[in-house]
Amino acid sequence: MIPYIPPVSFSVFGSPPLHLFGILVALGVMVGAWLTQRRAVQAGFTLEKFNVAIYLMLIVGFSCSHFIDILFYNSHRISQEGFWVIFKFWDGMSSYGGLLGGALGIVIYCKWYKASLLKVLDVGIQGILVGMTFGRLGCTFAHDHMGVLTDFFLAVQYPGGARHNLGFYEFLYSILVLIPLSFWIHRKKFPDGYQLFFVIMAYIPVRFYFDLLREVSSVKGGDVRYWGLTPAQHISIVVFLGLGAWFLQVRKNKKTNKIK
Repeated sequence: MIPYIPPVSFSVFGSPPLHLFGILVALGVMVGAWLTQRRAVQAGFTLEKFNVAIYLMLIVGFSCSHFIDILFYNSHRISQEGFWVIFKFWDGMSSYGGLLGGALGIVIYCKWYKASLLKVLDVGIQGILVGMTFGRLGCTFAHDHMGVLTDFFLAVQYPGGARHNLGFYEFLYSILVLIPLSFWIHRKKFPDGYQLFFVIMAYIPVRFYFDLLREVSSVKGGDVRYWGLTPAQHISIVVFLGLGAWFLQVRKNKKTNKIK
């Protein structure tokens, strides 16, 4: 079993408490943005214009991340803290919301600049993935994705018993599978859109399974269910079917250049 480490926070020169989760998210943003800029230059984009895509990915991504967290995971906070809690973008995030929001930011960018959607998505996916991996490491130490009681050897020995730490599991899966997969596809120079498709498709089934291990909402740190599934599982089904249909359409229309 992995020993339990309480969430870490500290102050610098009398500042408000700084949490390790927030620091890791900030690092993820910086490293993810740097990698995205690097991939953009390799793909032939100019940084002056492509930085707009990065800003949109961050703004729309963090906004959607918070909206989904409040609306689907913590809707009770609206009645408890008031409607304005939905605009506290720093307080509560959903990884799926960030992923979908980042993709939406890219779509907006491509509409504005008439850029190739498939190419920009492939450029952005690695940066989003790396940023989310830092975020999952933050979740690991924040213990905000607590699973059911278990005797699994990678479980965390929480005060009330050993439990799955699902943030930790996703962090491991990202560094051991998703990031190597995305870098391998990049080196092999697959057609535009393939990196996005295979990375997301490799993530969805594993995320769906991990959510089966989550504690129920009646236990502190657990997740709410709708018709027996977590919000992330419902989103997983929609994204899996939607992305699969979209990718088939991309391949079908590739020669006629109907989808760029």
